[in-house]
Amino acid sequence: MALPDRGSLVWMLFSPQAGSEQAGRRPGIVLTTAAYHQRSRLAIVCPITSRERGWPMEVKLPPGLPISGVVLVDQVKSIDRDLRHMEIVGVAPREVLDDIDARLAPLLSL
Repeated sequence: MALPDRGSLVWMLFSPQAGSEQAGRRPGIVLTTAAYHQRSRLAIVCPITSRERGWPMEVKLPPGLPISGVVLVDQVKSIDRDLRHMEIVGVAPREVLDDIDARLAPLLSL
């Protein structure tokens, strides 16, 4: 199985979840690198939803990708790639990752 890299667009299981977290089989974007994944089964991801609400923590994916919608940056999550059945379907452009980073930095006081 290919290792995901930073910016990989994936389908995976977000369940189990709690409260208002995204649940079920849904798309996401990987924030960790392939080098990290060579040493760990974990990955840090953000879910993607088709329901755009215009919130400040949403990053819209550009047209033409295999997944459409908005990245929910404030729902960043560490997951086990194998247990969540991660399937890589594409790669987001660098601009999307830059936008995610710009929104994560103040959220996490980086």
